[in-house]
Amino acid sequence: MELNENRVKTALITGAMTGLGPAYVEYFGRLGYSLILTGKDKKAIRIFAEEAEQNYKVPVTGLAVDLSDPKGLSMVYRQTDLVGIDALVNNAADEDGERYAFVDSTEAKRLLALQMNTVVSLTLAVLRRMINRNEGIIVNISPDGIARASAGSRMQASSRVFVRQFTEGLSAQLIDTGIRIQAVGPGTIAPLIAMFGNRQDKQARVKSGANGCEPQDIVETAMKEMECGKSLYTYISRRGLFSKRSEYFAG
Repeated sequence: MELNENRVKTALITGAMTGLGPAYVEYFGRLGYSLILTGKDKKAIRIFAEEAEQNYKVPVTGLAVDLSDPKGLSMVYRQTDLVGIDALVNNAADEDGERYAFVDSTEAKRLLALQMNTVVSLTLAVLRRMINRNEGIIVNISPDGIARASAGSRMQASSRVFVRQFTEGLSAQLIDTGIRIQAVGPGTIAPLIAMFGNRQDKQARVKSGANGCEPQDIVETAMKEMECGKSLYTYISRRGLFSKRSEYFAG
């Protein structure tokens, strides 16, 4: 199969306006990838996409979708059918505010659909073409952090344990290919949103102290570690700082 080295690569980033999403938009935008970005708010994602297109001079498509809804997933599937996805960042997540005992079963199903089914479904949707090209990048944001072991462990923290295991297992299966896969754990998503807001620009970034890291620093470092074959890369947020916690080699 002959590959077209000159074709424009495309990155699909879900939850593009929250957490580490804007940092991944910047990372791939600066590399010249065309971008497909998802968010739940129609007006906000449209404005965000327009700003990204202006900033990075690349084609940007903004999709207002709820990825916990099969209709929203279908809309994204149609986009992946139109173009080959070269990089996928699974970053869509909601922070559930209740302990297990108080979560409504309908809400629990929605959260699990978003935080587990969406990750697996979108990964499988883009993986076949990546395998055919023997090239691709998949990043799953896994903000389990301290919450995983806490007494008030939330639905999100538990589902993200699954995401980490899914990522590591898939990485091991594809270790002899040109596809790079990584789970990035920046701590729970709530502190990220509290620190940087639902949208983030250069004026809104926070960097505190010598040990602190901007979201862009985390993304840059994680991508460099991906090049070295590391499938799991974790930071925790503490007192307004990001600090490196652990690294795990794939395989």
